[in-house]
Amino acid sequence: EEKFQMIIDSAIKACSSLRGHFFIDPRKTNSALKPLFKLLEKEKVSYNQKPYESYVFAKLVLENFGELYEHFYEVQDTDIVDNLFYDALEILDAICQSKTTPFEFKEEIFGDLLTLSQELYFNKSSSYYDGGVDLDLLNIVSKCVATEDIFK
Repeated sequence: EEKFQMIIDSAIKACSSLRGHFFIDPRKTNSALKPLFKLLEKEKVSYNQKPYESYVFAKLVLENFGELYEHFYEVQDTDIVDNLFYDALEILDAICQSKTTPFEFKEEIFGDLLTLSQELYFNKSSSYYDGGVDLDLLNIVSKCVATEDIFK
């Protein structure tokens, strides 16, 4: 978790402008977030090998950039954060749909996704667009329920 948090913190720092705390510079975001996108792509392919590690990284991306979403919105650069969200959600969905993922681990992901979907920043992000990330989080949760019958 610490390794991933350091990578995310570095990307956030690289996006920041010198003019203020967490003020996003849109000219820096593509290059600053490129390592995160590469790591997300790698995790999409290798999530079966280390599902918990992939899960932790995806969850950290959602949490960290969810809290910064409004700063990106202020500079009209939310598409890049939305893409980060959707890449992270693809990983979580793949882990939940995998037949090799233990049921207890799916329950943990299920609970975390329900909690995340209630956070204000996900509701805020979805108000700017049709659908939104909170609905995608809930969609993954509903697939888990449908495939695993969690409430037995």
